[in-house]
Amino acid sequence: MLLDANLWNTNLRGAVLWKTNLNGANLVETNLIGARLEKADLRHSHMEKTDLRLSDLYMCKLQGSNIEYSRLSDKDINEMEEEQIKKIIEEFITEKRVTPEIYKAYPIHILHHRTFYNKKREFEKSRFEKATDIYRNIKNTLNQNGSYDRASEYHYKEKRVNTKKLKASRKYGKWLLNRLFGLLCGYGEKPLWVIPWVIFIILFFGTLFWGFNGIQQEQLDSVHPVDNYYFSVVTFTTLGFGDLYPNSTKSFLDIPWFRVVAALEALIGAFLMALFVVVAAKRIMR
Repeated sequence: MLLDANLWNTNLRGAVLWKTNLNGANLVETNLIGARLEKADLRHSHMEKTDLRLSDLYMCKLQGSNIEYSRLSDKDINEMEEEQIKKIIEEFITEKRVTPEIYKAYPIHILHHRTFYNKKREFEKSRFEKATDIYRNIKNTLNQNGSYDRASEYHYKEKRVNTKKLKASRKYGKWLLNRLFGLLCGYGEKPLWVIPWVIFIILFFGTLFWGFNGIQQEQLDSVHPVDNYYFSVVTFTTLGFGDLYPNSTKSFLDIPWFRVVAALEALIGAFLMALFVVVAAKRIMR
C-alpha cells in the first residue's frame, strides 16, 4: 500500500504495481514507462508530467486524478500486438511440430491455419476490449479535469478501437456503420471532416449530370457545363430554385433515372448538413 505516498520524480520504469493502492499519491514527473498498473487505485493522485507511455492502465481507477499534462500514448497496443502475435506463432509452431525452416518457406500456410487464426482472433478481441476500457477511463478522467480537447482525442481512439473489435467479432453490419461514421466525422469529434465529403459529393454528382446530360432547362436544347455543378449545389442543399431540373427521359426499366439521382443527392445533402450541425454544436457546447 502506497496511500498518499510521495513518489515525486521517481524512476518506476517497468514497475509491477498491479492492484497497488496509490490513492492520493504524489506522482508528479514520475517515470512509469511500461509499468503494470492493472486495477491500481490512482484516485485523486497528482500525475502532472508523469510519463505513462507503454504502461498498462487496464481497469485502473483514475477518478479525481490529474493527468492533464501527463504523457500518454497508444503505442503499447501496437507493440503488445506484435509481441503477442509472435508468441502465438511460436506456440503454434511448437504445437504442430512445424520447423522454423518450414515456417520460413510457407508462412502463408501458418497464418491461414484455422488453429492459428482462431487464437489470433480471440487475442484481438481481448486486446480491443482492454484498449477500449483504457481509453474510456482516460477520457472520463480528462473530462473531470476539464481537459475537453484531450478527452475528445481519447474518445476518438476509444471508438476507433471499438470499431476494430466489431470487425474481430465478425459483426460486419455494425462494423460498417461505425466505420462510415468514423470516416464522415471522426465518431462525432471532428466536424470539419464533413466538409471534404460535401465538396466531393457536389463535384461527383455535378460531373455525373454533365457527363450524361442529366439536367435540362425550358426553351434551351443544352446547358452550360457550369450549370451542372450549380444544379448539384442547389440539389445538395435542397434549395431547388426550379430554373433547372433533372432530365425526365426514361431509359432502363422505363425509369427517369436522373430524377432518382437528384433525389438521392438531396437525401445525402440533408443528412450531411444535419450531421455537421449536430457534431459542430456538440463540440461548441462542450
